[in-house]
Amino acid sequence: MRRWAIVGLLVAAGLAAWSFGGLRPAEAACAYSAASNSWPCRNASPAGSGAALPGDVVLGFRPSLGAGSDGPLSIQQITGGVTTVANQAALKALAPSTTYTSVDRAGYTTAGDGGGATYSYSSSACSLNSGAGDNGSQVQAQGGGCWLAKFGTSAPSPKVWGCAGNGSTNDATCMQAAVSWAVGGQISLGCSMYAVGSTITLDNIKLTGCSSGRNDDGFNSTSGFVGLTAGMTVLSVGNSSILQDFTIEGPSGSGTSGAAIATSTTSIDDRLEKLMIWNNCDGIELNGNTITVNLTNIYNFNGSGCAGIKVGNLGTNASTTDMRVTNGNIYGAGSAVGMMILDAGGLYLDGNDIGGAMLYGTEICPGTNQGVWWLFATNTVLGDTTTNNPLHIDTCAASASIRGLKFDGTWTANNTTGPGININNLDGGTEDGIWFIGHRQMGGGSSQTNVDGIDIGVTGTVVDVSFDGSHVCGGSTSGAGTGIYFGTGAGGFAVRGTQINQNCGGEGGTLAAAIGLNSNANVTIVGNDLCGNTKPVSGTPTSNSVVEANRCLNSTTESVASATSIALLDPNMVWNVTGTTTVENITGWWLGMTPIYFVTPTGAVTFSTGGTSPNAICNSVTSSGANSLVSAFYVPAVGCWAMQLVH
Repeated sequence: MRRWAIVGLLVAAGLAAWSFGGLRPAEAACAYSAASNSWPCRNASPAGSGAALPGDVVLGFRPSLGAGSDGPLSIQQITGGVTTVANQAALKALAPSTTYTSVDRAGYTTAGDGGGATYSYSSSACSLNSGAGDNGSQVQAQGGGCWLAKFGTSAPSPKVWGCAGNGSTNDATCMQAAVSWAVGGQISLGCSMYAVGSTITLDNIKLTGCSSGRNDDGFNSTSGFVGLTAGMTVLSVGNSSILQDFTIEGPSGSGTSGAAIATSTTSIDDRLEKLMIWNNCDGIELNGNTITVNLTNIYNFNGSGCAGIKVGNLGTNASTTDMRVTNGNIYGAGSAVGMMILDAGGLYLDGNDIGGAMLYGTEICPGTNQGVWWLFATNTVLGDTTTNNPLHIDTCAASASIRGLKFDGTWTANNTTGPGININNLDGGTEDGIWFIGHRQMGGGSSQTNVDGIDIGVTGTVVDVSFDGSHVCGGSTSGAGTGIYFGTGAGGFAVRGTQINQNCGGEGGTLAAAIGLNSNANVTIVGNDLCGNTKPVSGTPTSNSVVEANRCLNSTTESVASATSIALLDPNMVWNVTGTTTVENITGWWLGMTPIYFVTPTGAVTFSTGGTSPNAICNSVTSSGANSLVSAFYVPAVGCWAMQLVH
């Protein structure tokens, strides 16, 4: 039983006694100890032993006074080998003693301020900061020793190192001390916001917030960091760290530099989870290898060159490998980009929602010696109602490369000034292999004028782009837009099993054509639903192309006036040849387009030899009159059309 009473303590030669708590003199035994200049008084303990034990009360005198002094300077109770001091200043002033095994510091500045910890004494100097300690895990003791914190299995708070955690006091120095101690361990932020004016560097640490104070989205908004300096990076993360369940708020106005979290090219195996990030230029800058970002929301970034997540800004040659970004929400505005991918090998995106009136939703634009290879994007909104392109793919340097990108079950929705997907090669790098499976591109409505759904190869060379089982819906108010437009730089592409319609998915507007071509080679357009548009296909491919089994294309009839040379400018299988002029050349053809059927509605037309290869006619045929039918098969080996009268 603890005793806080000392009764009948006689000082030297019979001076007056003190009475504490009504105990009788016989209940306490005290004896002066010259070694400690104090009177250890113990309950039912042998008097005069001179050493304080658990349960004792110690009266300490002024150093200049001895056993005959007129009163104690301090009173301490020794309980279980532990003494208590109020704060850091008291701990530093405490004279080390072998009479207690531990010291409880009740707070850092004041008792109960969250900075409490238990310490044991070491006669050796502190190992940190040339003996000065770090004021948390190590506190310099009187006489050159060190008070060593005993945290046990619990994760300490930064307040142990003196952080205020009030969201306004600059806690950078104490926070850095805390996380530096925690290498290989854990720091708990608790339900407090820590303001920092300089970057905090982390490595091999678990840094967690508190479980209460969540918003409607399940994210914690009462625990984390507040950046104080414009353009600063708040957290710099090294290897094998876990950041979980807190908020990072940037300085007022996101600016055009700095990040909430940045990893380096040597970072590996970090996990960032259940974070809420807002008001920074870049939310997260991902560099290094095998880093996961999961269940993280990033908001309110709008500066030029800024991004919610920026992948590989420090990497080259697709060395930023095996990153995973899953189940996040990214919403920005202004000239910012939702997700900017500059260098990545094997980047995996799944279940993300990227939206807001930003320049681009997702931008893939590797720079000098950078590459984006083998990307996997699944069930992700790549961009929604952005001011330019929800998905923008381009090279930003001649030495850049893009290859093997796969988008599966993804979504784009364009707004007013650009197509939903824009794939170009402006700076002349390498782009080869971009595949969409089950993608949905939505556009149209009163806000769009002359806007295509998807543009590919308008500038530069882009090869091997394919759409399978996808939907491209909506058109422009002027009717001048195209569902998928392939520029002169696009080749080796395929559109298979895809619906392209100005009204599908509840969208509106008008499409001038479902697919637009510009004499592209190695084209496959097979099994698509192209109905409901002004034209199914506008323009023609060239050699080694296949266009077949498309709804509303093979059944569509166009007209061309008879002439010495007729040009088939769209890939329709049936043409009305008006007039009666003899035809000697048929242009606009491509290998794989045959057979072609010619109807002569106004009278007999002769298809005659005498033209120029490869557009010549192999054999002469004359239609039998009005509405007669003639078929044409192209023979590549001899470079001419074989004609046959059907009826």
